[in-house]
Amino acid sequence: MATTVNLGKPINPISDLENIGLGKRIFLVGNGPSLNDMNLDLLENEYSIAMNRIELIYEKTSWRPSWYMFCSSNCEGSQWGDKWSRSILKASNEPKTQPLIWSKYKGAIERNGGGVLPEKTTYLNSFSENAVGTDGTFSTNAWERLDKSGTSMNVALQLAYYMNFSEVYVIGCDSNWITATDTMKTGDDNHFHPDYHAFIGDGAHEFWRMNTTHETARKYFDEKGVKIMNAGVNSAITAYEKINFKSLFN
Repeated sequence: MATTVNLGKPINPISDLENIGLGKRIFLVGNGPSLNDMNLDLLENEYSIAMNRIELIYEKTSWRPSWYMFCSSNCEGSQWGDKWSRSILKASNEPKTQPLIWSKYKGAIERNGGGVLPEKTTYLNSFSENAVGTDGTFSTNAWERLDKSGTSMNVALQLAYYMNFSEVYVIGCDSNWITATDTMKTGDDNHFHPDYHAFIGDGAHEFWRMNTTHETARKYFDEKGVKIMNAGVNSAITAYEKINFKSLFN
């Protein structure tokens, strides 16, 4: 059974984003190690959504995402909550970026990060978390609710659907989990930066969870007639047809 949190009306309504992508394309940027092998500068004039601790890669690129999204509990409770919160604040305050933040964590982000989220922030208020592979894990109306289902990328996919982009390209979704690693205590080999710090459980289960989430999303985009493809490098995700990232900019 889904647990839904609804904390009231957003400051900047997410409804403003509906249909903003008509006739356009967007890149959804995950946080896999493959980002280090990609020229992210190519995304500078593209629509994009990035998430979580993406700011750790900003020292390597002039690209900044159109939208920065955060909807995780990593900003609180763990020994790395302060680092996560500072990353969120840094990414949210980028001049070219519109932050999309789960309002549930606003207090923890500002308290642990020692700063404030900008006035331009759009707060995501209504979330559910259904079991992966069950009905309800993909919402077609982000104003009514979003479903997290254990991965931030699932939320980004739902946002792209709601924005009505005509083409969607996923990158940085590697899902090449080697072993179960508590990366809160050790270096993080599962993401693009060793200081990323996010827990990854059993590799086989993590892959099933991620790939199933993407398969569900693909069905909704297919029904809508929207092209969605995996433009990542060394990605194990099989839900989408693959395309060479560089070929999209020729």
